[in-house]
Parts: sequence; C-alpha cells; structure tokens
Amino acid sequence: DMIFEGRRTAVDLHTPDFAMLAQSMAMPAWSAASPEEFEKAFAAAVEAAGPSLIDVDITGFEPMRITPQSPSTRGRRRR
Repeated sequence: DMIFEGRRTAVDLHTPDFAMLAQSMAMPAWSAASPEEFEKAFAAAVEAAGPSLIDVDITGFEPMRITPQSPSTRGRRRR
C-alpha cells in the first residue's frame, strides 16, 4: 500500500484455521486472541504430551511498525 499507491494483486488470501487443522490431525491446539487467552493456552500446551499448536491472532494487537523496502533494494542479497 505504501509503495504501490494501494495497488494489490493476489494478496487477499483467506487464512486457514490452524488450530482446527492441527486438531484434525489429533494434535492438541488452541487459539488465542489476547494475552490472557495465550497464557491459558500456553499452560495447557506445556501440560500436553507431545507437540501442540497455539494459533495467535495478532489482528487485535496494536499496529506493528513496518518499514517498507524501496523497489530498488527489494530482493537484493546482502554480501
């Protein structure tokens, strides 16, 4: 949006429900949209036997600062 004046192509993708995907494969999983929910999910995940997943919804968190790359430096490797 900042670099290309709001022009977008093929970026409005649906995010899958990762917790539901994990549960469909018998993996314990939780969703968290707040620090309190994360705390509860983390405590449960630590108690779970084997791997588990916590899907954190960051849309409710404060806006993140993003520094855009200029088109002239995008894709270049540092040496």
